[in-house]
Amino acid sequence: MLIYGRPYTTLTEDLWAFLSNAERASAQKMPAEARNTWLWCRATLRKCLGIKLNTDPAGIQFSYNAQGKPALQDQGLHFNVSHTSSSFLIGIAQDPIGVDLESIPEYIDAITADFVLSAPEKQYCKNGENLPAFAQIWTRKEAFLKAIGWGLVDDLTYINVDPCTGNNSIGQRGWGSVSIACPGAEIGAFVGNGAANLAFLLACSSTT
Repeated sequence: MLIYGRPYTTLTEDLWAFLSNAERASAQKMPAEARNTWLWCRATLRKCLGIKLNTDPAGIQFSYNAQGKPALQDQGLHFNVSHTSSSFLIGIAQDPIGVDLESIPEYIDAITADFVLSAPEKQYCKNGENLPAFAQIWTRKEAFLKAIGWGLVDDLTYINVDPCTGNNSIGQRGWGSVSIACPGAEIGAFVGNGAANLAFLLACSSTT
């Protein structure tokens, strides 16, 4: 399942009730421009997990790794989230997954292209000149790193996620990937098992 959201200005009361006191307190420490999106993302995640697990969303307990990444314990579900300042993407599946959401950049310089892109990826996105294609590569690469639990790596060119190459880093693990053109000139990506069968939901709409 993939859920994309562009939040309303204020979190609705029903979703606010799903959040823990610790989550509410953490949100208050965030910059104002990021706080609302984070609150909508976490509350929507709790709601969707509650539906999947047939349990009260407010009672769901998360564990956290050394990097602060949340996970469910002994529930047989995996999830991953990504958000910009004004939108978010949530992925939920039975196996390890990764998601990423980014705005399509206005420009990519040669240094960035050389740092990020493998040779096949450069060909796919015309060395970064095709900006939507570059964003597709970037988000798939980030989602792949999150799915395998590597986090950031020093050599991004070592990882090849060119969608035209069947034997790329994702395919070598027997996984699939999905890219989604989202509202607001954004690109989302999901990497994991069964990616082709994902349901895509619009969780909420912007008031603007």
